[in-house]
Amino acid sequence: MERVWWLMRKKVTHNRWVKTMEERVDEFERWGKTISPIQIKTVCNLNVNIY
Repeated sequence: MERVWWLMRKKVTHNRWVKTMEERVDEFERWGKTISPIQIKTVCNLNVNIY
């Protein structure tokens, strides 16, 4: 889960300014609709394979 959080921060929040919290929530929702389950699985597998 931490890797998914890391990816979301990188793609949605990193070095991006928004005027309101609602805009930020909208960005999170858009990102959540665009990322595929395969991408999430790949990121999570990276976390498992490290240890």
